[in-house]
Amino acid sequence: MATFKHSGDLGDIVYALPAIRALGGGVLYLDTSGGADEPICRAQLVDGRTKFGQAGFDFIAPLLRAQRGIEAVEVWKGESVDYNLDRFRDKVSERNARGKVRNLLELHLAAFGLPAHDPNEAWLECGEPIRLAKRIVVCRSPRYQTNYPWFVVRKFTLRDRAVFVGLPKEHEIFEYTFDIAIEYVPTRDALQMARVIAGGETFIANATFGLALAIGLGHASIVHEFEPRFPTTHFEGRRNITYV
Repeated sequence: MATFKHSGDLGDIVYALPAIRALGGGVLYLDTSGGADEPICRAQLVDGRTKFGQAGFDFIAPLLRAQRGIEAVEVWKGESVDYNLDRFRDKVSERNARGKVRNLLELHLAAFGLPAHDPNEAWLECGEPIRLAKRIVVCRSPRYQTNYPWFVVRKFTLRDRAVFVGLPKEHEIFEYTFDIAIEYVPTRDALQMARVIAGGETFIANATFGLALAIGLGHASIVHEFEPRFPTTHFEGRRNITYV
């Protein structure tokens, strides 16, 4: 059985799943130090590590354990592994890499010489969707915010017809930024968050973990607040993503 290791962040782990499956699946180890001892992370990241820690492990593990091809999910304690998934970061920094393989899913595949992924093929499973009365789901992090006016002209529609998922602080910032109250739906783990996203009719997000879930689930309608200077969440040929 093959073994894999990833140091995060959360969305990166989700985008790594097609590579894991293409390599035959197996045991996934997650480094709760965020790659503090990983040379690739130390060389490529400003802080020398990701934000991934034990809380992130506890949050994402239930979702990962529900995926085909994942035999087990464990905290990495220095074990030797067959595939170091952090190698995708070398592809991010490689000269002209983003012009060749633009998104994080393809960067993981390219790190191991794997063929491209059909951008319209879902790879994530979450079980029964959670369908709420409000049919729009919003997830907006403080990073990669690029289209404030788009939200401003729609803020009352979002107030009345949408719910917000993500971190409580992100919800607080969203309400403060647009001067509205929007219903917040707390989720105990990534599996429940995925079920809420799957149950909505439209998903609106910037480059967040929630976006990785929606794309992985094959969500029918995604509005993506897109940062063209950081194009690793652009899925060329993907139907039903509107970039704003």
